[in-house]
Amino acid sequence: MKLSNIKEIYAGAIELIKDAEFDRPYLVGKPYNKDFRLISFISDPKYMNAFLEYDIDGLICTKAVYEEIKDQYNGGLLIAENPKTAFFEAHNHIAKQSKNNQKTNIDETAYVDERAIIASNNVSIGKHTVICANVVIKEGVKIGDHCVIREGCVIGTPAFYYYGEGKERKLVESTGSVIIGSNVELHANVVVEKGVMFGNTYIGDNTKVDHSSVIGHDTQIQKGCTIAAITVAAGGTKIDKNTFVGVGVSIAPNVSIGSSAKLSAGAIVTKDVKAGERVSGNFAIPHNQFIQHIKNISGGGVL
Repeated sequence: MKLSNIKEIYAGAIELIKDAEFDRPYLVGKPYNKDFRLISFISDPKYMNAFLEYDIDGLICTKAVYEEIKDQYNGGLLIAENPKTAFFEAHNHIAKQSKNNQKTNIDETAYVDERAIIASNNVSIGKHTVICANVVIKEGVKIGDHCVIREGCVIGTPAFYYYGEGKERKLVESTGSVIIGSNVELHANVVVEKGVMFGNTYIGDNTKVDHSSVIGHDTQIQKGCTIAAITVAAGGTKIDKNTFVGVGVSIAPNVSIGSSAKLSAGAIVTKDVKAGERVSGNFAIPHNQFIQHIKNISGGGVL
């Protein structure tokens, strides 16, 4: 696809400065694959240095931004009334054209309850894995060996990711995947969103996720983690190995949690957590500080 082709799918006014071919739209900061020709959009010239660090083949921007960056950038350039909308329209167009269907593969030793719903294409289920009743597995999901996916789980549902405003809001097509390692257990009604823009949502070996938890798009959970019930890990969360997440924890988008950390029950985590650190509270702070704060406001009594 070329930048000039965007005029066929985007309703707003555009002006082509320099054409460029591309394979995928790309959001800076997401996993980068130099094997593809990429375009992005820029809303503020102050971010230009970040774009220059990547080999971006084309940019979409407003006229005002173009005037600021034209002497810094030699790739393709398209001026659009709303660069973000033009960018995601291009992404959705490519998403609908780029499906690579492969017949679903379920290992002969796996058990799948007859009431489970599994997509006929682009799903892989490993050896001795158990899929319980009323599980829904959508396209783009790979599940390893010796896993248990309990009743009512939904794996590979589209990401909660929109563009536009008001009635014009549209869902960004989820072109990514879900990868689940081996010896993973998902208890009842866990929801796992797929990666939104050719990325993946990952749950590592030996991780256990309790019921009614939500694992957002592009979240990366490494091996040996314990995720208690009703946890929400928003999009782009990174949880390193052997971490414990207590009941009812909410983790904000793109927060990183270090290895062997502990998130106390009910914590609202909005900042990165160091390896081995324990945090508590709303908003979450180091656990010792939280306990001292509780003592202070309760007059120093015993908890």
